[in-house]
Amino acid sequence: MATLKIYFTPLLISLTAIFCQAQNAVPAIENFHIERQNNNLTITFDAMDPDNTALDISCKLFSADDATLHEEIQPQLITGDIGFPVASGLNKLIVVSLNQQQAHAQVRVLLKVSDREPLDLIDLLKQVSPSRLSESVYALQGIRNNRNPVFYDSVRQGLVERLGEHLPVRRLEIALPQQSCVNVEASQFGHDHPSEMVLIDAHYDSYQNAPGADDNASGVAGVLEACRILSRYSTKRSLRYVCFDLEEAGLIGSLLYEGSQVSPREQIHSVLNYEMIGYYTDEPNTQDLPAGFNILFPEAYNQVIANGRRGNFLTNVANVSSHTLRTIFDRNAADHVPDLKVISLEVTGNGIIAPDLRRSDHAVFWDNGIPALMLSDGANFRNKKYHTLNDSAQYLNYEFMANIVRATIATAAELAGLEHAGSKSQTISISSSAESGYDNDVKTWLSGNKLYLQSYKPLGGAKIILYDALGTQLASGSTSQDSEYRSFTMPQHLYPGLYWIHISSKHKNAVLKVFYNGQ
Repeated sequence: MATLKIYFTPLLISLTAIFCQAQNAVPAIENFHIERQNNNLTITFDAMDPDNTALDISCKLFSADDATLHEEIQPQLITGDIGFPVASGLNKLIVVSLNQQQAHAQVRVLLKVSDREPLDLIDLLKQVSPSRLSESVYALQGIRNNRNPVFYDSVRQGLVERLGEHLPVRRLEIALPQQSCVNVEASQFGHDHPSEMVLIDAHYDSYQNAPGADDNASGVAGVLEACRILSRYSTKRSLRYVCFDLEEAGLIGSLLYEGSQVSPREQIHSVLNYEMIGYYTDEPNTQDLPAGFNILFPEAYNQVIANGRRGNFLTNVANVSSHTLRTIFDRNAADHVPDLKVISLEVTGNGIIAPDLRRSDHAVFWDNGIPALMLSDGANFRNKKYHTLNDSAQYLNYEFMANIVRATIATAAELAGLEHAGSKSQTISISSSAESGYDNDVKTWLSGNKLYLQSYKPLGGAKIILYDALGTQLASGSTSQDSEYRSFTMPQHLYPGLYWIHISSKHKNAVLKVFYNGQ
């Protein structure tokens, strides 16, 4: 059977086309690459912005070790194309020298490129594509459980690949007595508060022999589309996109995720859970209500009745602890997606008084005191094809789905602190290396108006850059292939103090410090 990767044929929209459509394109980080030699990192990238020539570039380091996860690491020195203003364009370079005493084995580098422009939500929401949502649902529909293990596994791999196109992704697998549970998670780390997580999630497994287009390929398609759009931006808090397994078996995937797959050093700030978001009809008397709904939720009941019991709205389900989150979503939907009708419910405690409102992964977070919403089309109370062989992509309304994703994106932008800036992250292993840099090979000193280098081995055409104590580049040059000694005349007068020298070639890299006494 063909894999999901083949089904997911990406639309041919170039980055240039996206820029042309946007009134003010977000800065893009391309060709992002990090090389490490000993405790030194060389970061190369292109900072592209068709609207601005001056960019603000920042680089932060965080621990990726379990015991100190998200702890910010202060480098010994950081120099290069950093700060404001930096000209947009190709071949940007940042050099980071880590303290040799730092004890982190894994370091996450987070690069942010800003044009200092305000975020335009209208422009952001225009990027949501009903046709992409349709494409994803058609690709996902099918038996996604152990009744069809080949397709089930191809869906899992497809989710890893789709999310991995944009962000670092983890396949979180736990073996259970009867089968494995595989959650898929992509992380967009925040620049200011990376340990605080805003989740956008949906379950990807389906019920028995049902193809599961609405339940819940529609929700997964929403997660994929939100990730595609939001992942290009920098955030203050972290955004996390999660596809849960085994929801149909009793919320097993989300139970395992919240219980053992989230670090104790992470706080889930809020959860936006998609549970069937594709079925829509303007026909009257198509929206049913569970018994006692009129007693528990009289305001919502009156709204449904006044609407002719049409199934043309999104149900926003919260508990009392999620009240603030509910109001944020409702406000963003009203302000930015006026075509989307939203009817909200708020249940006491963890919702046990209304069991029909706990039938999705948000209930796990309610049980643990975490604000969470279930965003739903109403499941079997509207879609009569629910859990049947007829739960097919052809019956869904993709403009309705797009409006739900737009409201979610606007809400997530507020919760996570979305900025008009591009962001990229990469985790680097900082372990001992047999490869030596120039640290022990080169002697450097400043005298008069010259920088001198003496090497015990040929410098091999190395590039030399001199920085002052604040990281400002003062001079640069290069050595010949077989040179063991070189002097450089400074273009300006040097003041007594500490200076830094970055020496780099194709295979070696070092940052050395030198003190100039003014003589």
